[in-house]
Amino acid sequence: MNIIVLYATNSGGTFMAAQTVADVLKKAGNQVDLKNVNEADQNGLAKYDLVAIGSPSYDYNGKEGQPHEEMVNFLNKLAKETIENKKFAVFGLGDSSYIEFCGAVKEIEKKITELGGKLVTDSLKIDGFFFQQDQNTQKINEWAKNLTPNLEKNL
Repeated sequence: MNIIVLYATNSGGTFMAAQTVADVLKKAGNQVDLKNVNEADQNGLAKYDLVAIGSPSYDYNGKEGQPHEEMVNFLNKLAKETIENKKFAVFGLGDSSYIEFCGAVKEIEKKITELGGKLVTDSLKIDGFFFQQDQNTQKINEWAKNLTPNLEKNL
């Protein structure tokens, strides 16, 4: 499978999560590109079988639980492209002490489905990544291991 893992990050946690996802997928025999969403070309997504997207949640334009600003910009550009039936998987980092825990995940899922994309698995929401880094990295590993089988079921 040809997969791209796109991420936006504030403190580096989402980058670390994205790196883990990419590493697991590579070990499973997939061709994987890992890119900061600022480096991604929304026009180039057609060549990928799966687009995995990760973002932290934060307050954007006075609204809690939003994707990272760079991810918002990417999603707005993506709206101008045809992504109908493109396969996606979403992961997010957040803090459950906020009302909108991992709200970015919900916002990204909403945009993908509005544009006709298809989510191939349940999204992953990680709480307090750095506070329980080992446990959270294990959760990310397990989620990533299931991406390829879920993608194959949805082809």
